[in-house]
Amino acid sequence: MRAPLPSPARSPFLPSAAVATDPVAWLLDCHGRIRKVVGGVRALAGAAADDPRAAQTAQDCARYLRIGLPLHALDEDASLRPLLLRGPGAGAVERALDRMSSEHERIEAGLPQALDTLEAAAAGVLVAGPLVAGPLAELAGWLEGLLLEHIAHEEQHILPAASQLSPADLALLARQMRARRSPSPVGAES
Repeated sequence: MRAPLPSPARSPFLPSAAVATDPVAWLLDCHGRIRKVVGGVRALAGAAADDPRAAQTAQDCARYLRIGLPLHALDEDASLRPLLLRGPGAGAVERALDRMSSEHERIEAGLPQALDTLEAAAAGVLVAGPLVAGPLAELAGWLEGLLLEHIAHEEQHILPAASQLSPADLALLARQMRARRSPSPVGAES
């Protein structure tokens, strides 16, 4: 029996109102989206060629990988990492942060091929049978092997340390995350 394709979701890179002021909950919310994308790609690999949701699922997964995932990595590398490294427990979390950043580089390097595969699926270039199952199953395996292990490591070693940041640092982290997702005013430099 084929796994059902997910229904179209809300914006894949904006936080829910419930977590927008709590950056640790926001990062966990992003991890939930990553899990949904991995599940969506796995479902695509087994989807029927005539499933009307397949193209939308592929587009949604590609959109998150193109926009949401890089924003999430910036949140962690450019905002969270410096805050944790200047804190009192920096030595204990430094190795985990190094691993996180190294994995972000590996993920970023694999994204162009992942996006090509998803865009081909969204365009209907991949058809039922081995032509669709092969590339999408391979992509799902890569995402499962790298992303799911990556976020589990962050949840075990980095986010507990992040939850110990001062209220001022947590507020700064939330502001930086929001600013990254806010549209730039017309004429503003990026």
